[in-house]
Amino acid sequence: METNKENKEDVRTIRTKRDLANALEELLQERNFDDLSIKDITDKALVSKNTFYNNFKDKNDLLMFLLRRYAANLLATAQPWFEKHKLSPRSALLHKAINVFVDYFYEANLPYRKMIQNDTSKSLFWNLNQFIIQLFNEIRDRYFPSRNIKKDHAPTESYFYSGAIASLIYNAMLDDTILDRAQLKKDLFLLCLPGIK
Repeated sequence: METNKENKEDVRTIRTKRDLANALEELLQERNFDDLSIKDITDKALVSKNTFYNNFKDKNDLLMFLLRRYAANLLATAQPWFEKHKLSPRSALLHKAINVFVDYFYEANLPYRKMIQNDTSKSLFWNLNQFIIQLFNEIRDRYFPSRNIKKDHAPTESYFYSGAIASLIYNAMLDDTILDRAQLKKDLFLLCLPGIK
């Protein structure tokens, strides 16, 4: 009996997180992330504030959950390539990882361009940077752990690449005239691995 109750709670938790993420996604189509309150999100999701705080620390935590939901689909699509090419040179693996990052921002249903252009406090930039650090670490650890640089330097590597990728994507979307998707991928690759054509 206890197991069934726990399973029901798990299903309820999954459903609640999904509903809150869907509510945030809908609200982001209309409003700036910084202007949204927890109450706005809970009203849209038809849940209480207590329920929100039982599942997420704050709205940044919910945003990260929403970003990871989209990223999971993209990683699943990229997985066969990484598995097939895991013995490839590090440059080939990084090239594919950059493609995954850029495609994510251009293909996700979230209105990234609008969100970034309305990001007056730059809190979204911080969230994107943290998200890319997590995604970079996951790709590196899952698909080419033997290619890691020394463990002591792994955080530096993550911060370096995620900072470069987040900054370039953020600024490309901030100013519509800067870069198209293909150029963004090319520039990121050349900047991350200078000297490789």
